[in-house]
Amino acid sequence: MSDDQQQNQSVETADLRILIIDHSQEMRQLIRDMLARMGIRRVSEARGVEPAQEIIQENRIHVVLVDWDLEPNTGLDVVKLLRDRDKSPNPFVPIIMLTGIADKDRVLQSRDAGVNEFLLKPLSSKMLYDRIHAAANAARPFVEAKQYFGPDRRRKTPAGYQGPKRRTGD
Repeated sequence: MSDDQQQNQSVETADLRILIIDHSQEMRQLIRDMLARMGIRRVSEARGVEPAQEIIQENRIHVVLVDWDLEPNTGLDVVKLLRDRDKSPNPFVPIIMLTGIADKDRVLQSRDAGVNEFLLKPLSSKMLYDRIHAAANAARPFVEAKQYFGPDRRRKTPAGYQGPKRRTGD
């Protein structure tokens, strides 16, 4: 299966394999419980970057949920590792960044590192389900540029941008 086929393959909710990366056992359990109520039972957990690497090497993961605050690293370290085409077993894996602080800088850093979706804590089951569904089944196409590899950072609206700086011909 080609990389493009992997990234566009739709997966039923009950068949999803989710990896939760969070330093807090309580948060991992809370998310696991939410996922179980959604019918998602194939859930792996990691406390940090190194255990997450092992899980990703050994399993086909469909969505990664990673907390911004890991110890001693950050969620961005995980994202950068996963998006490294030379080192990652699946650089197209959808990634959802979780954080308790949603300042503009964090959102932009996450987007620029290659995160598919961003989710603010405290989580609701509906928000979590919507982000997982968007990441797993409605993912944006991937872009490879000199300084970036990841999902297209542009969010398209149905009508598209109609302002004075609109590019023509695309």
